[in-house]
Amino acid sequence: SYTQSMMERETGMLGDRILVNGQPSPTWRVATRAYRLRVLNGSNARTYKLAWSDGTPLTVLGTDGGLLERPQARASVVLAPAQRLDLWVDLSARAVGSTLALRTMSFPVADGGLDMGGMMGGMGGMGGGRGAAMGGGAGLPLGAAATLLTLAVATRERGVAELPDRLSTFDASWTPVPSAPVRSVPMTFRMMEWFLAGRAFNGENMTEVAEDETVKAGSTHVWEFVNAGGPMGMQMAHPIHVHGRQFRVVSRTGGQSGNALREGLLDDGWMDTVLVLPQESVRIQVPFSEHRGLFLYHCHILE
Repeated sequence: SYTQSMMERETGMLGDRILVNGQPSPTWRVATRAYRLRVLNGSNARTYKLAWSDGTPLTVLGTDGGLLERPQARASVVLAPAQRLDLWVDLSARAVGSTLALRTMSFPVADGGLDMGGMMGGMGGMGGGRGAAMGGGAGLPLGAAATLLTLAVATRERGVAELPDRLSTFDASWTPVPSAPVRSVPMTFRMMEWFLAGRAFNGENMTEVAEDETVKAGSTHVWEFVNAGGPMGMQMAHPIHVHGRQFRVVSRTGGQSGNALREGLLDDGWMDTVLVLPQESVRIQVPFSEHRGLFLYHCHILE
């Protein structure tokens, strides 16, 4: 059931079950052929580190905004709330009766959740590594390993589907704009609230826009999201979502070198959500629309 404890209002609701198409850890009967899987992280606050159970690389075709220029083989891929993936899995060489599971791999909760410099350890944190944790009271803490979906090869089909070497020319069409103005957006925590650019969301005035949030229609800008955290070492990963536009990730700097999520980050392709890890700064290039109006941007951990 949905609850809102003080901690969940600050870090997001995790829950104790992961559902795939509305079912907990389902098994799908499949054939010896290739499949295209479209994956959406619809969780409130849970970040996944996806991998196949037998170590087969994930073949990624696309991200939030569509197809990549070329397929990518990755040992694991991190999927934050609101992010999407197109995956290709070829089962043509698998034996009938075999299984293959899509899993989320374990990672230290501090790498993707709340870290108060170890001070939360006495409050039920499920550390799994450094510091203290988000979702300590949940039945399935953030960073816990779990089977999401099992593919059971039940029938044999003939035929081979070939994956093209080039998927899209759209992905290759973008170029960095060195002259684009840069706006810094620090993400901070104080007074038990998270702030974007020093401001908290005001639900009473949905049309409130600051001067530095006003851009010229059709212009291109670089926004730098700086995950500064808060007092006592307070840190949290934030999936930042921009409405109405796709953007490109220009760079990542800072962060913890030992963060287990870093190796699974996929910043290629057009995106509308980017995960900013603790102590990181991430620059995105946004070509704003010619259409005038209001466009929301926010951390996708909605609580």
